[in-house]
Amino acid sequence: MELKEILLWIIASILVLNYLLSMSLSILNLLNLSETQPDELKQYYDEERYKKSQQYEREKSRFGMISETVMFVISFFFLIYGGYGWLDGWTHTVTTDLLWSTLLFFGTFALFSDLISIPFSLYSTFVIEERFGFNKTTLAVFISDRIKGYFLAGALGGSLLVCLFCFINIQEVIFGFTCLQFLRFL
Repeated sequence: MELKEILLWIIASILVLNYLLSMSLSILNLLNLSETQPDELKQYYDEERYKKSQQYEREKSRFGMISETVMFVISFFFLIYGGYGWLDGWTHTVTTDLLWSTLLFFGTFALFSDLISIPFSLYSTFVIEERFGFNKTTLAVFISDRIKGYFLAGALGGSLLVCLFCFINIQEVIFGFTCLQFLRFL
């Protein structure tokens, strides 16, 4: 087995363990929800409101587990079947500059991840929250928030990525210089 395959299975194992841990915690949280109001909260919450909040939390958690499972399956197969390598290769056909290729890779990945999650967000906002009377969002506000989020993520995420990229390049030069200095003394 080559190093590449070993690293692939290590990353896949980490992805699976993270998913299993997340699901275990969600199940534990669901098991500990109770519609019976604790005595300590009776002075702050009326019983009907507390019961409604517990029902909302239960439904939201169950739906979250479904959406997380779908996202995990997509991510896992994208990893196993070389989707990240394909995306990296595609970004290098668009631009040969390493910085722009890196920005394009992460931007494209983030955009497609978000596009996959939109149906889950729509259902959560306009079905679950509406059912419990918590939704105050219109479709226009939902769409404008998404667009604003894309611009903010691009500006902030892109800036942080450029800073990280520059830091790594500087460290590479410093590391190389340090190694040369060390070799001179040998």
